[in-house]
Amino acid sequence: MSGPTSDGVRYRISLDPYATFDTVTHDSPRIIIVPIIDNLDVNGREPVQIVGFGAFFLESVGGSGNKNYVTGRFMRMYIVGEQGSATDYGVRNVRLIS
Repeated sequence: MSGPTSDGVRYRISLDPYATFDTVTHDSPRIIIVPIIDNLDVNGREPVQIVGFGAFFLESVGGSGNKNYVTGRFMRMYIVGEQGSATDYGVRNVRLIS
């Protein structure tokens, strides 16, 4: 799915074209929340275990065909909601308790 992936990443970057990793705001469309899985040694449509979530800042996309790639950096980010006891991969939750 390299074509649709490249198109989607380019679109999100175009929505905030001047953002950099150091200047990006928390509501930028260039930040995506990605699942962190336990193992990359899978083939096809095998199930994987999600062990956490990470915030990823999209920097660029390149290549063609099956040689496409997305570059970016993981970042720390606070979001509203509940969090389990998973390993810290950068996304942290904030909620008020009365």
